[in-house]
Amino acid sequence: MSKVKMFILFLVSIFLDMTILPKFSIYGIAPSMAIAVIVIVSMHAKSDKITYYGIFLGLIFDIVFGKILGLRALSFYLISYYTFKNRKFAGATFSYGLIAVFVSVLVHEMYLHIANMVRVGAVNLGQTANYLMRYVSLSLVINVIVYIVLYFIIDRVIKSEKRKFFY
Repeated sequence: MSKVKMFILFLVSIFLDMTILPKFSIYGIAPSMAIAVIVIVSMHAKSDKITYYGIFLGLIFDIVFGKILGLRALSFYLISYYTFKNRKFAGATFSYGLIAVFVSVLVHEMYLHIANMVRVGAVNLGQTANYLMRYVSLSLVINVIVYIVLYFIIDRVIKSEKRKFFY
């Protein structure tokens, strides 16, 4: 995928996450394309410079949605880095991306929750268990569905680019 198409994909992701997708929230959890896009693009990237796109997307999300600048930037950087590095072992397959999205959402949500508890100064294990059971589990389901839809759309674009290149 060319740098221009990748940048446009990230801009579309930011635009949809800010404007349209919050209208489809389920129990206060809005679907987000960010983690699914980062995982899919990182699986198909040719160099580890993809992590810069993760940082850029994370900073934009921190500015718009966050209370602490840099939390999502670090999280998205780590997601893109580990997805890119581990694809050598698993390949850029649908199942690898599904596992990567699942683990990424779980770690990302827990990271943000723990950072928020530290910021507020109140550690409550009962609240954390409730958070895991309700919010994170629903967020996992929503993000996996978003990944499935986006994977087939983006994968089709990437495969059509490869076909054009070889003909």
